[in-house]
Amino acid sequence: MILPKTFPFSKLAPTEKELVFMNNWLATSTLRGCKVLEFGCGITSWAINDALKPSVYVAIEHWPQCIKDTIKHIPNINMITTTWHQIPQDVYGFVFIDSSAGYPPGGNGLYRDKAIEFIESQKMIDKKSVIMNHDWHANSGKGSRKLLERTGYRLIASFNDRTGVGVYSK
Repeated sequence: MILPKTFPFSKLAPTEKELVFMNNWLATSTLRGCKVLEFGCGITSWAINDALKPSVYVAIEHWPQCIKDTIKHIPNINMITTTWHQIPQDVYGFVFIDSSAGYPPGGNGLYRDKAIEFIESQKMIDKKSVIMNHDWHANSGKGSRKLLERTGYRLIASFNDRTGVGVYSK
């Protein structure tokens, strides 16, 4: 994977090693061409899009620069800039949970566990869906990690450089 030099890293983004792990794991998975939902966007979107070539790519984000940079590099992405309730109702084969802009309506913060509860309650994932969780190993990812494990997801892959990336399935 060669990251584009024109796509800036945010200091909150996964490290380059974590992005390489994400891209490599996805590229060797059976998820190619699936529908993708990302809570957040940025350089992670590029790594995911590069590996999966999704049939549909939806991201929810509030930060103007992240939105601008992502749309510049992935023009066919469906960018939601309001609330989770604007995410197209569909079943997504892959969900990446980084930030969780849009919950509660108008609020910002790391509600990763609420994002998981939301996609399950809206039936946006099924038994074949895979969830990748950023900050998997960090304190900020603890709530979502525990929720996934408590609700029957199993960790199928992980990598930790600074804050980690965990991959889960049912």
